[in-house]
Amino acid sequence: MDAKEIRTRLIGHTHKLCGHQELRQAVDMGRLGECPRKITWEMLHGCHITEDLKLRLYKARQMAVDIAGRLQAAFGPAYTGPELVTAFEGRLAGETKGRIGDVLIEVKSVPDDAGLPDGRAPNNHYWQTQSLMHFGKFPACVLIYESRSSGRIRTYDHLYSKEIGARCEAKARLILAAVEKRRLPPCECGKCAEKGYV
Repeated sequence: MDAKEIRTRLIGHTHKLCGHQELRQAVDMGRLGECPRKITWEMLHGCHITEDLKLRLYKARQMAVDIAGRLQAAFGPAYTGPELVTAFEGRLAGETKGRIGDVLIEVKSVPDDAGLPDGRAPNNHYWQTQSLMHFGKFPACVLIYESRSSGRIRTYDHLYSKEIGARCEAKARLILAAVEKRRLPPCECGKCAEKGYV
């Protein structure tokens, strides 16, 4: 056995642990901020990502587990760990990073301090928290960002918006119907054709 074989096997095993599923049985609740055509296309044809992205996803999972451990130590039994949120008989699913009381906890890691959001969370993360609050019946969310390079933490509060929650539910219904019919819905982002979601 040499260094190349050890590296190859270690990376292969890490890819298996990254949490990415190329073919999904359920629509990912956390992606409802994206274009419904793209999500439907990936449900029908698979979502293939680069090997490097799989490694970054693994690191993000490690950070989330680490933060969950620190939340447990800091808040004791008030913090409960990840839970699965489902809707539409399991055809829509998302996993929380936990809760403190009735407040949803979501965790994101970024490569360095420059990646920490300044002023507000990115739009896709906002939609993710709104969809989890809508289907999980949470009144509020705290979104925790941590820099992988420095360990700096930034937090944001989000309150549940009935309007955005209703839009998440409508988009989920649109995607699920399109997958069932195996027909792509209209593009909402204006970029699907150039990215091959046709």
